[in-house]
Amino acid sequence: MKMLHIIKLFAEKKGVFEKNHHLFSTLPNLDKEIKLLINLMQKYYEQYPEHKYIGPVEFQNFYDLQYPNSRDRDTYHELISMSHEAQVSTSIMSDIMEQGVEMAYAQDIVAKLVPVMKGDKFGVLSSIKDQIEAFHQHLKNPPKDQTRLEPSTLSPTELVFSSLHPEGAPWLVETLNMIIGPVQLKTLGTIFGFVESGKTSFVLANLVAIAYHYRETGEMICYLGNEEASRRIHERLLTAFLGKSKQELKENPNINVDNEAGEMGFHRIKVFDQIKHIKQIRKCLDEWGPKVIVIDQGAKVAHDVKGKEQDGIRILYNIYRDMAVEYNCAIITIEQGVGEAENRQWLRLSDIYNSRVGLQGELDYAVGIGKIIEQKGRENLRYFHVSKNKLFNGDNAKFAMYFDKEKCLFRPL
Repeated sequence: MKMLHIIKLFAEKKGVFEKNHHLFSTLPNLDKEIKLLINLMQKYYEQYPEHKYIGPVEFQNFYDLQYPNSRDRDTYHELISMSHEAQVSTSIMSDIMEQGVEMAYAQDIVAKLVPVMKGDKFGVLSSIKDQIEAFHQHLKNPPKDQTRLEPSTLSPTELVFSSLHPEGAPWLVETLNMIIGPVQLKTLGTIFGFVESGKTSFVLANLVAIAYHYRETGEMICYLGNEEASRRIHERLLTAFLGKSKQELKENPNINVDNEAGEMGFHRIKVFDQIKHIKQIRKCLDEWGPKVIVIDQGAKVAHDVKGKEQDGIRILYNIYRDMAVEYNCAIITIEQGVGEAENRQWLRLSDIYNSRVGLQGELDYAVGIGKIIEQKGRENLRYFHVSKNKLFNGDNAKFAMYFDKEKCLFRPL
């Protein structure tokens, strides 16, 4: 009977189903009928993604559609009716579901421990900590339709003031501050460009201004990479803070880099590499609580949300947007440009690699960095195009800057 209550909850709340159904499929001694209904529900939500719940008649008709010659039709129709007719409150159903989630995690933990107790394995206990943490994380982040709705309480005066004076750390470039505003919390943006255009260097240069803003507050900034080693990023970041190339630092050993960089907020930034999965990003947000988080090669991060392959980037960027709101932070991703973006001066939204619509639709702003390699004497110029902007003034803009690669330095022309 408990599982029928869970079937009802799954049918009424798609978000709860998407978050939990895979755990229930692994429960021991799960009746084959219940497992079939859960799998059938998954097929339904995948086939009709616009639907947010399944009514009993709809569910029965979908069963008939999938199994037109089923000998067990009456049995499954009866189970579907019983699940929807259950007179149980949503609170009780949610508690039953959480009990099942705990059972699933406990089953996985016990399965790992049995070989240890038999003496067949050792060194397993350390992994149990991650399982328990994953369980708490699972309960800590309920789907949107389970959370309490909180209306905005801003007064008209507060709305006017916040629109004229948005809060956040400033960008390095005054043009961005004028049209996008500062690096505002609860926003998602991207910096993109073709290979060797200086997009990572531009973000690192801006982190100098952001870190300086937060230098005395105790707030953190996190840089998450999945390609370049953290040591290399840290070295480039230091050159941006000091405005000196590695060669200049080598030739001036008496420079007190700790003091100079420290006074500017260098230690406010934490750099991580090998970030491959969305769970690692959430763990970073939980442990460090950064106000600004940079995700280098954001589109390459994996996630577990199932959907059509072409929707993968859209789903990922939707997760980023939700994270920015949930953790009250600003998320900035760095993305590659398509092949056509090479040797192009002003990049467009369609020049972002890996996505034509899904990624761009989730963004608050997008800044493309172009360069022209065929103009002698202008190889170090970079052309910036704010191709999307939903913040502050909402304007688009184009401007050029000189790029000193060795110092990770950008300056206006």
